[in-house]
Amino acid sequence: MNALEEMCQPFESEKRAMEWLHALCSEYEWMSVDSEEIKSENTDELPVVNYKLNLQSKSGRKYRIVGQAMLTEHDITETQPILVFGSVAEPIETLEKVSWCQLCISPSGKGQKVPLADRLVSMVLGLHDDEKLSALIPLLEMFLLHEAEDHQWIQSYYSDGISLEQNDMELYDIIPLELRLLAHHFDCIQDEIQYVALSNEEKQEIFNEEMRLQCQKIREKKQDDA
Repeated sequence: MNALEEMCQPFESEKRAMEWLHALCSEYEWMSVDSEEIKSENTDELPVVNYKLNLQSKSGRKYRIVGQAMLTEHDITETQPILVFGSVAEPIETLEKVSWCQLCISPSGKGQKVPLADRLVSMVLGLHDDEKLSALIPLLEMFLLHEAEDHQWIQSYYSDGISLEQNDMELYDIIPLELRLLAHHFDCIQDEIQYVALSNEEKQEIFNEEMRLQCQKIREKKQDDA
């Protein structure tokens, strides 16, 4: 029994959900779960566990889901948000050397009452069929359209654009121009609608439509270059 499974034992709903997650890991070779208990700085010495799920999708991309949870008297509390990373599939022995991009598609706070393992299972199954999921999540579609050479420059995919590696200006200058223009394009949209009298949902719809449009342009460029 790994540390995450052990943490879930006191709560029946969490225990059942974790058994389901463990059963999936046992049945399918494309996913695995690692977890370890760490020394916590909390004064009550409550158990804290770091966990990591690795999976390979039908498209061939690899994904990693990481998080941290703490066992309290009443429930399992997330002490760090669930983060999702993606990469172009590589042989297992070089997995740690690939360029991982953060994908901002973690569950919202509204799902906190759902057992942790249930949320992890939903994320794993959704990402396994990532091409289908990308029809609902524009940033995932854009991630699937970019290749390994792009991911060495792209740090993150957000619902309102992308983030590039730009800590070093000399390094930034060698990032492909099309990626710099793409990031700048979304920055400009953010500036344009920042103070416009629109709801957050309406603003997000603008970004969704623009991201779909940019995805289509990337797809057309790939076809022209083929």
